[in-house]
Amino acid sequence: MKKIIFIALIAAGFWHWKNNGFNQTSTPLDSNGKPTVLVFTFPDCGTPCNNTITALKRRDVPFNEIIVNPNEPDHENYKQWQTYKERSFPLILAGSSKVTDDSTSNLVELLAVNFNDQYLTADEANYYKRHFDSSGKAKIVLYGTDWCPGCAALRKEMREENIDFVDIDVEKVADSQKMLSTMEIGGYPAVWVGYSRVNGVTLDAVKKEL
Repeated sequence: MKKIIFIALIAAGFWHWKNNGFNQTSTPLDSNGKPTVLVFTFPDCGTPCNNTITALKRRDVPFNEIIVNPNEPDHENYKQWQTYKERSFPLILAGSSKVTDDSTSNLVELLAVNFNDQYLTADEANYYKRHFDSSGKAKIVLYGTDWCPGCAALRKEMREENIDFVDIDVEKVADSQKMLSTMEIGGYPAVWVGYSRVNGVTLDAVKKEL
């Protein structure tokens, strides 16, 4: 009898997961277990949400938009949004990835991590190629200049610890302005590990992405 009850509970749990998902541990996946894109917005979000929706549509990314009204806490959309600790707008989810702003580089990372280069622009795909070796392994890439003190310090620290990295002097790249705009580089150094942009310009921050 206990065995039957246990099996029934497991079956009920699976049914709930398939139809509703679990709260904070749930990830947006389709019926085949592949990542899907979910976007939480709210009516007065304005520019950040509009930018996100426009960017996804421009890239032909299939996504589900869930509009949350903060004044309706009993609504299903509000409850679903509340299950995530990142309670901001827009909140973009795909697989286990999350983005809480309308940054293009963050959106690109989310899309690339879950869908490779399927939804990247031709320019993005071209620049991100240098972030991987021929086998697809992610590389550390530092974008900087020869006069930037922070760049020099980080280069020195990585070399002292025998950390391999690609050093790109943005002033010596033929299409520098196009690259800086595409990659959203506004200051130096800017560092990536594969598709992931390093949050911070310290050696410890780089190591966290390895």
